[in-house]
Amino acid sequence: MLPILSQSYWRDEAFSVLLASKNLKDIFFLTLKDVHPPLYYFLLHSWIRLFGDVEYVTRSLSLLFLFLLFLSSFFLIKELLKSWKLSLLGALAILFNTFLIEYAFEVRAYMMFTFLTVTAVLFYIKKRYFIFSLFLTLAILTHNFGVFFLVAFVSFWIYENRKNLSDSWV
Repeated sequence: MLPILSQSYWRDEAFSVLLASKNLKDIFFLTLKDVHPPLYYFLLHSWIRLFGDVEYVTRSLSLLFLFLLFLSSFFLIKELLKSWKLSLLGALAILFNTFLIEYAFEVRAYMMFTFLTVTAVLFYIKKRYFIFSLFLTLAILTHNFGVFFLVAFVSFWIYENRKNLSDSWV
């Protein structure tokens, strides 16, 4: 087994497991007093109820999101470069990125947030705006940095549509 799967929780991870062990109503009201949105804790709560609260099990949720990020990245790169070989290389580079692997074994929302953000970008580029807005909303409900991506996407949309917007103001 990987050594990272058997290490003890650090403070923030212990907080995540403790909070996710509460009932859904308590999770919601406790996250109102915290800096992090509740979606990850809701999902972790369900994960713990299904599979238990052993450390390697709770860490595996983030690992799952690394694999989902790999798939999402593959399709995003394929959409941008139109080459499945380059897409596979890029997605493998993401999968084996040591920085991301570190976060893939933490009981925190970082990998879920990364997956949701990359997937939102994928659907924006594909012009599937409803699905894009769904993933962006989930990202905002997962981590506060989602608001920065919302601002970035709105800014990019305004830039992309500046001619149409300026014509409608005249």
